[in-house]
This record gives sequence, C-alpha cells and structure tokens, in this order.
Amino acid sequence: MKLSNPFFKLLLLGFLLSYQNVFGQVKVGNNAASIDPSAILELEATNKGLLIPRLTSFQRDAISNPAAGLIIYNTETRCFNFFVGPDWFESCGIKTLPPAPVLGANFTNGFQNNLTCSNSMISITPCSYAVGASINDNVATVDGIEYDWANATNVTLGTGFGAPSNTQALVEIGGQCWARFNANVVPATGSSWCYNNNAAICATDGRLYNWSATLNGATTERAQGVCPTGWHIPSDCEWMYLENSLGMSTSDQQQGSVTWRSTGSVGSKLSTFTSGGNNNSGFTALFTGQRSTSGTFQNRNFDVNFWTSLQITATTAHSRAMNSNQVGVLRYVPNKDHGFSVRCLKD
Repeated sequence: MKLSNPFFKLLLLGFLLSYQNVFGQVKVGNNAASIDPSAILELEATNKGLLIPRLTSFQRDAISNPAAGLIIYNTETRCFNFFVGPDWFESCGIKTLPPAPVLGANFTNGFQNNLTCSNSMISITPCSYAVGASINDNVATVDGIEYDWANATNVTLGTGFGAPSNTQALVEIGGQCWARFNANVVPATGSSWCYNNNAAICATDGRLYNWSATLNGATTERAQGVCPTGWHIPSDCEWMYLENSLGMSTSDQQQGSVTWRSTGSVGSKLSTFTSGGNNNSGFTALFTGQRSTSGTFQNRNFDVNFWTSLQITATTAHSRAMNSNQVGVLRYVPNKDHGFSVRCLKD
C-alpha cells in the first residue's frame, strides 16, 4: 500500500518519533527500521558519505567553549581536527602504503647481489611525529604532504639540516618523512664543497659531499651521517620504497645495469626541473650538479645526484640521479669521491 494519504504519513511519522524516544536511537538510510543495537546513530548508504562541518582555522578557533571530542574538517590544512582541552589536534593519516619492493638476485655491473628490501630495513615514519613540524601543504603536491617549521617553537630541526631559515619544509611521501632541503652542514669527516666554491650557492642548494663526508666517517647502512639526531642517510632500499610509492614498477627497480628507469615518471614527480617535471610529490629536488673526482664542478641546473648509505666496494656506493632530459630516475654506482647532494630521512 502506498502512503499517499496524509493520515498514514502522519501516523508513520508518529511511530518513528515514538520509537526514537523509547530506544534513544536514530537510523538514517534506506532501511530505517533496522538499526544496530550498539548505535545511538546509524547512517546507511552505498553511494554517499558523512560530511562534517568544514571550517578554517580562524573559524575553528572562534568556537566558544568547544566540547572535548568535538570534530571538524580544517579546509586550510586538509585534516580532521579534534578538540582535547585545552588544545586542538590534527589527524591527517597517511596514504595507503605500497608493499616494500623485493629485488631479484640477477644484479650485475657492481650492483649488490641478492639484495632484498623489507619493511624492517625501511623507515616508515609520518612527518606528523616530527618535532617542531606543522602542516603547510601545497594542494598541488597530490603525491605528498608538506610540513614546515614556520612559527614552530622548536627550531632545532630546521637548523640541524643547515637550512638558511626556519621555513624550510619536510614532505611525507608513502608514509616516509623526507627533508625537503638538501643538507648544508659541514661534516666532521670527509670533504664537502659549495658549488664553484661559492658559499651563496650552498645557502640555496645545500653542500656537495663525498660519500665519506655524507656518512660522517661511518660505513653502516642508514647511519646518521650529516643529518640531525633522529634522521639518517637513506638506504638504497629506502630510495626504492620512495620510487615504488610514486609508481615505479618493481621490474624497473630490478634493472641490473646503469639505465634510466622511467615507469611512473618518478623523476618528474620529484622535481620541476626534470622532463615534464611537476614536483607532485613535494620532494622539490633542485638541480645542484656535482663535483667530479678531478675537482671540477659540473652540470648545475642540468642534473642532480643524491648519495645513498649503501656502499658496494671500498671505492663505490649507490646513488640516484635525475636530469632535465629524463622523466625517470637513474640508479648507479659512482666513485665515492664525487661530490653529491644529500637528503635526510626521518628514523
């Protein structure tokens, strides 16, 4: 029977109101008569979601006497905010983590044989746990979440990287927390340089380090090196995890020769200076060039090279490179005496 008669509609409304008053439960959805006994409010849908109030930080802070547990969506930080007196807290979560890449045994040309990457060898620590970091995300960085230290009470983190000011940023990609500024710290061991021996370039590009200086004399994987306490030189596996997070195929990562690995256009996602570069990850790789083993400075504004903590022989170690003609990332094994850039990764 259709409830077209106003009397029957009124009768049904009265029944629903009395049902809610007696049992203290409310159900919104297609099957309103069925509600989970543990729920005071149940929403049921297959093509819609729950939309909570969306406020700016200013509007949130204008709420008078917020109740503990109050939740809003912050339109500026793109995070859920919840109130636990006397402060508001943010919960942004992290993107679904890809499986850690597992490498095959057929590595040649100086590559380490039988290298297997696992989660135990990879730091997966969101930036939300970084001391002094607050979210300041650029909506264009769809593959990463950016944080900075602007107005932070603890500036040690920023100065620890040698950043020129307290506004340099972190970026979270695939659950890993990366510095978004190249290290610019004079090491205790080994050699480092400013490009063309120009200190002004160090302030924008960071320093160029040989491998010994990068690890500050250590030889173990994921050593702290020139990074601040709580951070380390990323391993080859951790670079692979980053690449995999941004769409590089495992088969491409298993390339056993010096070749550009282009699946996922990962190089383009790490920098605006690569071919088709959009920096969608927020990693913000600058093209800092390098210092060759002969002592000449080369290729600034054309390419960038980053050390990993994985050494292959007494004179060689793994690195990564990008250049303006490629959409991918090069994985190769240069001489440790080259001067390359360094990015730090949170422990």
